[in-house]
Amino acid sequence: MKILGIVILVLMSMVSVLSADTVSYHLPYLHTNTSAVTYCVANNSSSNTLTVSFTATATANGASTNGATNSYGYVISGHTTRMFTFSGQVVYQNGPTDERVDLVVDTDPSASYGGVLSFSSTGTSGTLNCKNVMMSCFQGTTNPKRNLVGIICDDNTTAVYGF
Repeated sequence: MKILGIVILVLMSMVSVLSADTVSYHLPYLHTNTSAVTYCVANNSSSNTLTVSFTATATANGASTNGATNSYGYVISGHTTRMFTFSGQVVYQNGPTDERVDLVVDTDPSASYGGVLSFSSTGTSGTLNCKNVMMSCFQGTTNPKRNLVGIICDDNTTAVYGF
């Protein structure tokens, strides 16, 4: 019986090591109009390498977003910062010359939409949370940009952070 208990304990600890940690930022207002560009700067202050995905979750006219998650092939190494640009029906990582994801099937061509930008890791270098994967967003084509409010960070704990 003691051996069975030890085996179960080892298996449970392996599951926690292999499970992915995810930090998600819920963005309530984005727009396909290219004059309403949104820039989000994400900071990975953890030691983990993160994969990035974006899911369009709602549109202004209630059109289906297909619920498809658009994943980047690009990763964010530990202790680095990346910028995401939401312009028209495209999301760019680090500007138009780097990684891009088309949202044409997920968004109306001339309307606002909301979505979730998620950062995931299967690393073992500590747990991801809203304090070590931080993000701030700005909107517009003028200088200075306008701070985007209403963003919610969710790290699968009981606390959800909004700003």
